[in-house]
Amino acid sequence: MKLFATFSSLYIATLFMLFGNGLLTTYLALDLGQKEVSELLISSLTTAYYAGLVIGAKFGHKLIARVGHIRSYVAASGVTAAAVLMIALIDYIPFWIAIRFITGLVMMCQYMVIESWLNDQAEPENRGRVFAFYMAATYLGMMLGQLVFLLFDMIDVRILMIVSIFFSLCLIPLAVTRAIHPTPLKAAPLQIFHFIRQIPQVLIITAVAGMLTGSFYGLGPLFASRMELGTQEAGVYMALCIGAAFIIQWPLGYLSDRVNRLRLITFISVLIAGLTLAMNLPILHIPLPVYLILFLGIVAASLLFTLYPLSVAIANDNVSAEKRVSLSAILLVLFGIGAGIGPLIASYFMQRFGGTGLYLFFFFGAFSVIGLNLLKASRRLEKAPEEALPHVIMPDGHTSPISAALDPRIDEDTVKEYMENEEAQQIKEVLLGEIEEAQIEKEKRKPERYPLVPIAEAYRYDRFVKSVIEASRLEELPENDQYLNVK
Repeated sequence: MKLFATFSSLYIATLFMLFGNGLLTTYLALDLGQKEVSELLISSLTTAYYAGLVIGAKFGHKLIARVGHIRSYVAASGVTAAAVLMIALIDYIPFWIAIRFITGLVMMCQYMVIESWLNDQAEPENRGRVFAFYMAATYLGMMLGQLVFLLFDMIDVRILMIVSIFFSLCLIPLAVTRAIHPTPLKAAPLQIFHFIRQIPQVLIITAVAGMLTGSFYGLGPLFASRMELGTQEAGVYMALCIGAAFIIQWPLGYLSDRVNRLRLITFISVLIAGLTLAMNLPILHIPLPVYLILFLGIVAASLLFTLYPLSVAIANDNVSAEKRVSLSAILLVLFGIGAGIGPLIASYFMQRFGGTGLYLFFFFGAFSVIGLNLLKASRRLEKAPEEALPHVIMPDGHTSPISAALDPRIDEDTVKEYMENEEAQQIKEVLLGEIEEAQIEKEKRKPERYPLVPIAEAYRYDRFVKSVIEASRLEELPENDQYLNVK
């Protein structure tokens, strides 16, 4: 609990930020779905958002290096809050797509600031728990944001006001902090060709995981509305899916540390394929109750969120320690690219096969993972549980490349070697020394207060005379002319 209290401001900022982002994503899908906008245009909003996230890493490093962490975060929060209000004012889909790209761009900067601060303050032995609390804050924020729809019978522009409020609130914990800026970290090196030669199957699985996850966030609310759920029910459905995905991470971690991970991800993919295929039986004129389709959808969606952490775990097991910083950045980029492409492909399935077409796309994604893992070349990726690294619960892509510094699987010395900005660290040490010297000088100049006269007390002349007499008896009256001039 003490650890949580130490980083509580950062976790609260993360929760507020993901609360607003999750609510905004679902609102846009439901609003455009009610206006009968094509699935392709709806999916384009998600594609634009993830494109902004991928490009935003470069932008974030430059902005933080130029103006510092707090100013970067405050500016990014202001942009997101204003962008949401502009969506409410201008009802033009191409403009919304541009706005969604900008929000992705600046939100990546926010992720980088928060993760830099977590890394700067976390002790080496606590990095795993710090990262776990951060992951919990992201899932909890996304889930709680969906429950706002319970307050409205139908899509209402006031929901955008709530989104803007939470994007504004998320800047307060960092804007009022008195802590010194964390040391800016350098961008992790991208050694893509090395990993293509060494673990090509894992890279493809990571991209597929991004395609499925991005499609769910972008088109999941539209699926719920196509199942004839109202606004409130669609919000509850999304909240249940995200909540189930959050809960399932712990049994997944337990199994991942005790069984062969390649077989585990294959088994989960088989479950996803089976569930999503069953959901699409109505296409073959085999009727299913709506509630059963929705239940299967919640279970399948929760399993989707296990593919990315498992693929990351398998990748880390099969690369050398000094390559893991670069690996983390590569996997995050591939996940973002997949999350941008996936919704565009999934929109075709929904146009062709109706609402359950989204889960039919999930079936093909899971089937491709099964096929990759059955290849003879994939057998060399298998590791015995006792040889594997500990499983780490990870957010579903809502992180920045800075998160590599928090991953307990990556040695701290490796993080320093590849990501530490030595020049910035020297500047920070000098600044800390100056602050300490200024504090000491301030303490020296602090005036001694007269003990007989309390500060801000309304006292009378007779009280003052009495105190002077008592002090004279004790021979402790200080020589101070200001007390002799009292009338």
